[in-house]
Amino acid sequence: MTNLATLYDTEEKKNIWGQARILSVDPEQRTARIYLDSLSGIQEIRAVLALVPAVELAPDDRVLVAGEDIDSIYIIGVLSVQSPPTLRARDGSYVVLDDSEKGTFFQIYSKEGELLVEHDAEAAQTRIHAGAGDIEVSAPGGSMAFQAAEALSFRGETISLQAGQRLDASVQDRAGRTASSLSLAEHRASVHTSDLQCTTGRAGLLVDELKITGRKILGNIVQATIRADRLEARAQSIVSKAKNIFQSVENLTQLKTGRLKTLIRSTWHLKSRATVLKSEEDFKVKADRIHLG
Repeated sequence: MTNLATLYDTEEKKNIWGQARILSVDPEQRTARIYLDSLSGIQEIRAVLALVPAVELAPDDRVLVAGEDIDSIYIIGVLSVQSPPTLRARDGSYVVLDDSEKGTFFQIYSKEGELLVEHDAEAAQTRIHAGAGDIEVSAPGGSMAFQAAEALSFRGETISLQAGQRLDASVQDRAGRTASSLSLAEHRASVHTSDLQCTTGRAGLLVDELKITGRKILGNIVQATIRADRLEARAQSIVSKAKNIFQSVENLTQLKTGRLKTLIRSTWHLKSRATVLKSEEDFKVKADRIHLG
């Protein structure tokens, strides 16, 4: 392979200016072994990396060199590289520009070689990787906004959302109006929506006070059990339909009503230890046959 870094003879010095090919690189010493054309033929010499920030060079990369003599050669530029161009920081982390047939990628690696950030220029997509570490995004002095024209998703073993004053979540309709919303504040939570559905195998609700206000309540329940120290029901009308009704009262059952009408299709059976029937006015008994005694 022909290299174009050439020695120029002057009366005072032998200035060197031209191209060379990388043989090997010592990043710790910031030096490289290169092939260089000289008057005596192809030579293998050592050059100092003078690039800031340091460029990751590899064998067969072509560089621009300059120096006062053969013992003081400096690499001052990169002409072509065989591997993707790389910028390396002092701690060992580095940046790679990969421009190949697969596309154009900007990649940031840790000093251990873990991919941290990758930007696909053609697809306009950026990925952030934590590897074995953590990612923290902080704005202690201001606000932070996440915006996406399409879907925005969070996935993880656990997801925690914390707010100092209030946490709001809402869905807008096509007109830009709030269709459904969830708001969590200190000692208060509210849900606003036109249709709320909940499906679960088992649910538990523990409250000190429960208040329900609505126009209609519909239920289809196989079995319902209610235990209460005191149960009150107030309504304009109560309609109950059942095949069988069984009631067991330990002490007293009292019914106070304006009128009482009982329609029995078959038999009315009343049994008690003592029976008292009292009417302030008329008391009528009517039947085809009456048995006393």
